[in-house]
Amino acid sequence: MAARWEGGEQPPGWPEYCSPGFRLQPLLWALALLTVLSLVEVANHAFCPQLTFMGVHALTVAAAAIMGAGLSFLFVRRSQSAVQECLQLRQESLAARETLSQAEARLRDCEARYRRLVELSPDAIALHQDGRFVFLNPAAARMLGADTPEELVGREVLEVVAPAYRELAQERIRQVLEGTGEVPRQELQLKRRDGGVVEVETAAVRLLYHGRPAVLVIARDITARRRAEAALRQSEARFRTIFENAPIGIGLMELDGKGLEVNAALINMLGYPQEELCRFTTEDLLHPEDVAERRRLFQELREGRRRGYVREARFIRKDFRLLWTRVHTAAVRPDPDGPLLLVGMVEDITSQKEAQATLESYQERLRSLAAELSLTEERERRSLAVDLHDQVSQPLALAKMRLSALKEALAWEGRDQEVREALAFLEEAIAASRALTSKLSPPLLFEGDWEEAVAWLAEQVERRHHLQVTVHRGTPWPPLPEAHRVLLFHILQELLTNAVKHSRARKVEIFLDKRDNNLWIDIKDDGIGFDVADVLGKSGTMAGFGLFSIRERLGHMGAHLEISSRPQEGTTVRIRAPLPEGTSTEGNHEDEDHHRR
Repeated sequence: MAARWEGGEQPPGWPEYCSPGFRLQPLLWALALLTVLSLVEVANHAFCPQLTFMGVHALTVAAAAIMGAGLSFLFVRRSQSAVQECLQLRQESLAARETLSQAEARLRDCEARYRRLVELSPDAIALHQDGRFVFLNPAAARMLGADTPEELVGREVLEVVAPAYRELAQERIRQVLEGTGEVPRQELQLKRRDGGVVEVETAAVRLLYHGRPAVLVIARDITARRRAEAALRQSEARFRTIFENAPIGIGLMELDGKGLEVNAALINMLGYPQEELCRFTTEDLLHPEDVAERRRLFQELREGRRRGYVREARFIRKDFRLLWTRVHTAAVRPDPDGPLLLVGMVEDITSQKEAQATLESYQERLRSLAAELSLTEERERRSLAVDLHDQVSQPLALAKMRLSALKEALAWEGRDQEVREALAFLEEAIAASRALTSKLSPPLLFEGDWEEAVAWLAEQVERRHHLQVTVHRGTPWPPLPEAHRVLLFHILQELLTNAVKHSRARKVEIFLDKRDNNLWIDIKDDGIGFDVADVLGKSGTMAGFGLFSIRERLGHMGAHLEISSRPQEGTTVRIRAPLPEGTSTEGNHEDEDHHRR
């Protein structure tokens, strides 16, 4: 029996031969044929009783034949149409069955993917009904400290919720089941089987499970995030404490130098209230002479050529006093998607600068005193030399003259031997007196030009120490002030003495020249050399102190000393001294490419 549509009506789209009326048509046609034959029989008796066919009234037979043929024709036509419709219905049924089979396969595939997704999900997924778990994925079991999900199936949901959150969780379950509106995400604490606590963020949705309401819960472990947030809050608190209580000024600025936030130390340094200070840019507070350097460094920082910089800068306080600072500036980006900002740390070095200025003043005074002492010493030497010449050498010369006359007078008597001995002693005394006079103060240092004094010094060193000393002259030097002549001469004398004592040199060359208003003095030897850094670093030694003293005395006159040397490769000392102000470059010096004495 075909299924009937609800309410006794034919389902939409069913063919006509499937209806109950179509199945009763043969019976109805048979009844109609009997009725027609009965009517024909009655008519035959009434109008043609004598017409028969094989004992049957002929009219009745003819009517039955005609009716049977017509009915057979109609039934065959209807049967062919019914067969075609049945075939079409079968094709549609097969297509529908194939479609249903494909849909069921897709459904099974989708269900398998969904189950695999649920099982492999890193988030905990659980389904509970009537307050008890009916399904948990492996991640949920691990989160709650169970070995398998089956250990938790059937347990009450509120058992795994921390006591402080149970009332909140129960209210949330009620809202989800009642569907009173959108239920926002919620953060809870869950209890593990080992007694530990897990902080989670949950999302819940209502669905039907076996035809009854249930709640699907997705939970994500946020314990690590909470710890990171707590650590970040602690770090921010520490930074805020350091920022507010730091002894140096700290400021956060935009790229244009406008302040965003400043600490109390910077406010005290500059003397401005915080609101007023944040309205200024850095260049508004800088000394005008320091603005250009700040712009250059800032441009390099903006272009990425440097990550930060340290420089000394002068700020102008609100009371117009000058503030010397050491500024540390760096580019930072607190928010990855935010703008680039500048953080600056400002150290007040005004007292250091004042102390440095005082120290430099003392050093300059010491250099002046040293130079004055050297000049005074040379003057005393010259005075002693003059006194030695006038009071010792000249009387000795007069005594020699008298003894020479006496020797001639006594020669005829044969008593001049004692006089000859006395004359020899006098000649030795006169020679020693003259040598001492030259050693105390070379006359050429004051009477001739400076280059001649250097040539005389080279001759003395060569004669006394059997050392080859060569003087090379370039552009002639102008006449120098007494202080410069004396200082440079004695420094050159000390350097030659060092070469004699320490270098074991056999040859020394001295180069004198003038270039670009600078005096050039180079002393080069072929000695054993030395480690410059090692010797200069030992200022406590005699050699180290001597070079330090030379450097300091040259610094007083604006000159500088350079030393280049390596072990077993000799030594070269270079002195570069600016011409004193007001020095005339005119002079009549003999220009010699190579001069040796």
